[in-house]
Amino acid sequence: MVRRADAFRSAAWLPDDPGFDLVYLDPPFEILKSPRERVRFARWVEERILTSTATNGLLLLEHPAREGNPLDSPPMRSLRYGETTISLFER
Repeated sequence: MVRRADAFRSAAWLPDDPGFDLVYLDPPFEILKSPRERVRFARWVEERILTSTATNGLLLLEHPAREGNPLDSPPMRSLRYGETTISLFER
């Protein structure tokens, strides 16, 4: 399933049990530049996204290279493309 939406506003569609093998997040970079919004985003990913990801499922997170990884967990791998980094996490 591919779903394009404002995730903060439409998280109700997420399953309560883990089911996604792959999740790709491309949040607006502006929210990751604000310290308060970074914390909110990281909490949301940990509470709603990772719990909806299957065991051994993957999370690809696109974020500004200058801002660094917004999550507390270190990524398995990160690839930088100009001003953008894509970090790979495993549940």
